[in-house]
Amino acid sequence: MKFVSSTEGSVVEFTAQTGRMMQAASVGAVTDAGNLAKAGGRASIAAGGFSAKWQNALRSKVYPNAVRPLSPAVLVWHKIRYSGVFETGATVKGKPLLWVPLPQVPPGRGKHALTPSQYISRIGPLKSINVAGRAPLLIGRGSRAGITKATETRVRVRKRAVKSGSILGQWVPLFVGKPAITDPQRFNITASVRKASEDLPALYERRLGKVQ
Repeated sequence: MKFVSSTEGSVVEFTAQTGRMMQAASVGAVTDAGNLAKAGGRASIAAGGFSAKWQNALRSKVYPNAVRPLSPAVLVWHKIRYSGVFETGATVKGKPLLWVPLPQVPPGRGKHALTPSQYISRIGPLKSINVAGRAPLLIGRGSRAGITKATETRVRVRKRAVKSGSILGQWVPLFVGKPAITDPQRFNITASVRKASEDLPALYERRLGKVQ
């Protein structure tokens, strides 16, 4: 008499079903971790004083693993290439100088101060002042006192400056020359990624409980 186990098919199906559940939980946990890292990173970017554009440029993407289904991965990256400067801090050297705008420099588009070349093309000439023992300066006659904004196509002036005729006043310092500028760390995306990685086991258990 020959006996055949009737549980063989059930064991195979149970094993396959368990594998599918674990795979779904793995992908779900990695997705959750990526979203947590992205949210934390964006909060750090915002705390550093960066705009919504900079915050939204932090992205995440999940990569399922066809070879090792239980080992998916998530990539967290920033779309702005030079963002790493603000993640780690960096020293930028001039060639030979970097011209740093002073508070009285009028803005261009948005809140960014004009560069020397933009100032010259939109407002007027700059003069160089070099005094021994002091940082070199660029001075000009159009400042925030009379000009509120200078874009590529339009220069907006203050009404009182038009009335008083002081749109272009006395020569005032506008830019100071420095051989190098050290920009400190402004945000910390790495810390958010590390925290999300540490949360992976708990995220996996939560996801596994949902698919059971």
